[in-house]
Amino acid sequence: MKNQKVITWQAPTGETLNICTKCEKKLAGNWPKTSEGQEYCQVSKGLHKGHCGNCGK
Repeated sequence: MKNQKVITWQAPTGETLNICTKCEKKLAGNWPKTSEGQEYCQVSKGLHKGHCGNCGK
């Protein structure tokens, strides 16, 4: 599967999650959280190629 443009988000716990630009728009208002309930609230790595942790593409 081809890589797409993603942004790597980081939670205060240090956990990271790649989210593609399409999913970012869909997730507005319902942002993903870690298993501990903390939001991925800080950009860890700006726009780059990778796999989305939300849609799997």
